[in-house]
Amino acid sequence: MQTRAIKALRTTTIASAVGAVLLAGQGAGAAQAAPSRPDAGTAARAAAMRIGTFNIDAGVPVDRWTQTVRDFSTQVDVAGLQEATGRTKVAALAAMPGISTYVAPHYRQQPIFWNSSLFSLVGGRAPKTAGGRQVEKLNGGVTHQETTRATVARLRSKATGRTISVIDVHLLPNAVREGRRVRGVPRRFAMYEEQVRKLGKIVAKEKKWAHGRVWLLGDFNDNYVADKKKHKRKLAYATMHRHGLVAAWQAVKGKLRPGQGSGTRSGSYLDVIWSPERAASVAVLREETFRVGQHYPLVSTYPMP
Repeated sequence: MQTRAIKALRTTTIASAVGAVLLAGQGAGAAQAAPSRPDAGTAARAAAMRIGTFNIDAGVPVDRWTQTVRDFSTQVDVAGLQEATGRTKVAALAAMPGISTYVAPHYRQQPIFWNSSLFSLVGGRAPKTAGGRQVEKLNGGVTHQETTRATVARLRSKATGRTISVIDVHLLPNAVREGRRVRGVPRRFAMYEEQVRKLGKIVAKEKKWAHGRVWLLGDFNDNYVADKKKHKRKLAYATMHRHGLVAAWQAVKGKLRPGQGSGTRSGSYLDVIWSPERAASVAVLREETFRVGQHYPLVSTYPMP
């Protein structure tokens, strides 16, 4: 595939440049390049906020990872990463110009970063979503799964003084598939179920702190379309719906088309951005620079708080 250059546009053009395409009814898989980060002089005038999530495989070399994240950072104002293992990657993220980051001291896999001209950090934490335990391997036997946590960054708008909360999560793989539990892995499913339940509690706490302005994003390791259809009470869609959150995928008019999600192999809708309000637009970024693993980045837009 021929590499397509990522064009630099202002944040204020998002609703027309991205939203006009996707909200007109085209699939969420459209290769839509989102605008670049505004400079400090446009921050107060920005009409839309771009929020993204990107799971970059842990095995991607540091130099390639750094370039990919740098390119991704030009497409968002706030974002979460998953599988960002190792001190070197965390240091590379912190050194990127124009952004600030929150990385939990003892849980580095899920850093959150943001445009430093738009937001400042109020505080951060890494609440536990499930305790460590023995779970099933895919090829038989059991293995120890470490304790899992969400990353939470509490931010304040430099333009308005309003606060927002951003929650970044990576749920356990191979526990749920197509909106149902995977057979033969009861321990793994029980851990996934606990992650979702505790995540609901984290959402409730952050909604209270941020006066409702909460974004939950990450890799949910289940197909959102199937999860919504099956609507199992203890899984992600039903749980987040009870907590008043709406998935960014709802910004696509009509039905979500099979194979047009954020998964690079199956096109499944693995990654989700949740918010109390409907997104203005949602896009899967399929440029060559983002073809580094099993996920494409997902970006959605909302009114600037």
